[in-house]
Amino acid sequence: MGLTITTKKVKYADLLFGLFYLLSWPQRCLTKMTIDLESYDCVQFESFFVSDTELVSIMARPRSDVVSRADCKIQLRAQPNRKFNIYLHDIYIRDCGVKLEFFENVHRINPTKTFGCQTSPGVLFSTRSNFLIIKLSKASSAATRYRIQIELATNKGPKLGTNVYNRSKNRSLTITALCTILLITWLVI
Repeated sequence: MGLTITTKKVKYADLLFGLFYLLSWPQRCLTKMTIDLESYDCVQFESFFVSDTELVSIMARPRSDVVSRADCKIQLRAQPNRKFNIYLHDIYIRDCGVKLEFFENVHRINPTKTFGCQTSPGVLFSTRSNFLIIKLSKASSAATRYRIQIELATNKGPKLGTNVYNRSKNRSLTITALCTILLITWLVI
């Protein structure tokens, strides 16, 4: 009879471990890529590849430690049959010579979206393809009245909106703590 109870406890422990693994697996696989439009990321000739498990943080802030560029262009690609979801988390452009453009074609003709002076944060939009060019243009490399923070992911990737990367880490920790408490409680009883 004691053996049956032990077997039952082991089966429940295995079940709890399996439940924990299934609930926390997507959060553990989330990775973050950061692209700075004021750094050497602008001179990369190849596209940045974005997988379904990546959250891309794209930022631009005037910096005093590097010579500012008048223009910066980055290319992003994803797997075929994917699209990009883009969230303008923080955008502050008070220098009307600064604009942020999104292109879905290699030739950079007719931007899909353009944001400039007086744009408000919180804009969420999607592309129609798995290819995207983001271009930051400044009328003068001396422009300093702007700040841009963009979150980007594939349509099969993490949901955008409120610091997804940190939220998923906290959720994973909560699930781990809950499963550990349940497992210890079950083994003690």
